[in-house]
Amino acid sequence: AEAAKEARRAPPVEVMKVALEAGREALEKTPDMLPILKQAGVVDAGGLGALRVLEGLIAYFEQRDLPPPPKVVKRAQQQFDEEEFGFCTEFLLAEVSVPTKEIQEMVAPFGDSLLVVGAEGFVKGHIHTQEPERLLATVGRYGRMVRSKVEDMSEQHSEILADVELSDEDAPRIAAVAVASGYGLTRAFRSLGVRVVGGGQTDNPSVEDLSDAVRSVGAQTVIIMPNNKNVIMAAERVNEIVPDKRVVVLPTRTLGQGLAASVAFTEDGDPEKVLEEMRSAAEDTVTLEVTSASRDVKLEGVDVQEGQAIGLRDGVLEVAAADPEQALLELVERHAGDRDIASLFHDATFTDEEVEELVRRLGELQPDLEIEVHPGGPDLYPYLMVLE
Repeated sequence: AEAAKEARRAPPVEVMKVALEAGREALEKTPDMLPILKQAGVVDAGGLGALRVLEGLIAYFEQRDLPPPPKVVKRAQQQFDEEEFGFCTEFLLAEVSVPTKEIQEMVAPFGDSLLVVGAEGFVKGHIHTQEPERLLATVGRYGRMVRSKVEDMSEQHSEILADVELSDEDAPRIAAVAVASGYGLTRAFRSLGVRVVGGGQTDNPSVEDLSDAVRSVGAQTVIIMPNNKNVIMAAERVNEIVPDKRVVVLPTRTLGQGLAASVAFTEDGDPEKVLEEMRSAAEDTVTLEVTSASRDVKLEGVDVQEGQAIGLRDGVLEVAAADPEQALLELVERHAGDRDIASLFHDATFTDEEVEELVRRLGELQPDLEIEVHPGGPDLYPYLMVLE
């Protein structure tokens, strides 16, 4: 900026050239200004981006072709050990009666990058921590948990490294994209080789969000799993936005169907055969969901009061109960008799003791059912169970 100011009487292109040269010199010094940049062995990304804009403007005014994109030789993410990452955890509490400062002081020992703000009975918080379940269970005592979000930064780190592999290996034949929320579910999808787009009930991703995910994978055939009936239409429009890829929508309506289909996914198989196996797996799966009623209603012959725990099988209301545990128990009693394995995802606000007690009761109800427990279920659902 100082160099450009001194050259302000020169033609605009010359001013930009002077600014560009001074910017390059300043950019080289940025690792000495921020220790994290020196540790990663990189320069400031924002500063580099600003220089790229200047280079483009100069090339335009001089009627030259734009400079070629920079060749990537290493990534900042490669310089960090996975242990340095934790969970990006956010929460929103309502009906809070204690001062915000008290919650802030309680949350602070759990990690860093802390931000806690409050107004009119609401408190919103953000923190990077290694103990998201314990943190959310603790803050949940101070009010009603409206929404929580936990993202595994180690998983994100690994995904970035996988995306920026610098080898000349051929792209996979097929890729899969799934819509999901809840860090436990997101981790499960990613472990199966599936790209995840954040979203779910009341938080549907846009067509552009889905299109960005499709563009970000190397495969020419991409299978999208909406995992919610309200996302199917948006998924079907992605072909219009990304015409250079073959986009196939597997119309999964629940997260359980999406998970089952992902187990059958393989990136190097025959696309038609893989798609058929995924479709078959999704159809053979039962998804049990427990949430709370937002209003008084009578549906599918079930009378529901606002705030009451309700249970759904594959998205269809079947149960109204006094609490989430009872709703899940009733669903399991009805639908798990001929099933061998159950994957139980639960809200991170539950303590280990509460979850262990629920699993014990489920075991008494269905002794032959093998139950795998995962913290980090989807927003608004205390429990989600996938029966296989």
